[in-house]
Amino acid sequence: VLFLGYGYYNINHVVATNYELSSDKIDDLKIIEIADLHMSTSINIDELKKYCDEMSELNADIPSIKDADNTISESNDLINEDIRRLTQRIIDKYYSEKNPQNHLSIRINPEIITNTNNWFTLKLTISQVAASSSLEYKYYHIDKNTDKIIKISDLFENDGYKNAISEEIKRQMISRMEEDENIVYWFDEESKDWSFRKIDDDQNFYFSENGNIVIVFDKYEVGAGSSGAPEFEINKEIYEKYMK
Repeated sequence: VLFLGYGYYNINHVVATNYELSSDKIDDLKIIEIADLHMSTSINIDELKKYCDEMSELNADIPSIKDADNTISESNDLINEDIRRLTQRIIDKYYSEKNPQNHLSIRINPEIITNTNNWFTLKLTISQVAASSSLEYKYYHIDKNTDKIIKISDLFENDGYKNAISEEIKRQMISRMEEDENIVYWFDEESKDWSFRKIDDDQNFYFSENGNIVIVFDKYEVGAGSSGAPEFEINKEIYEKYMK
């Protein structure tokens, strides 16, 4: 009886399992396998459609970083573990908030921004759509010369860069709002905890083709939804005197 009960429970509770696969021959391949369904016995076509819709709505591409010789360095391993934790949190949130009345769609898209002999940058774009949409970014940087994970504060001798870059961001915010009335940024409002005052030690950033630092914010982080997920390119002349 226990064996039959265990089997009956399992055939009525479909479980999603993520597997990590790698190939030197295939760059972009997605596989979704639905196995052991017991069609017409424990599941019908409408239930199968529901599971397929969930898989389409939860579109999570989870990258795994390796070196050119297919080995995993210490920095690679630390980033891969952080990505696993981040994506698992998002997947758990999807299943906890998903219901028939709530159309929820989540996408996780990885993109390599820089990959030179000296520097590597990976960007994760996390978009969630329900009643409204949100856009979140996560950037990972590796100094290949030292095999160290780098955050923006590691590039500078002291905190002087924070004020210099933050003031330039505010200058660009004002300029953009003057040019477009639909753009609204929040800054220097002491009464509001979410008002932008200064960049963080682990602020999202990347280097532009010109070698300038580009500061990146999530949607709603420093402005209204109409402002999107803003980026601000900072000329290196503004901060280079603070660099190591």
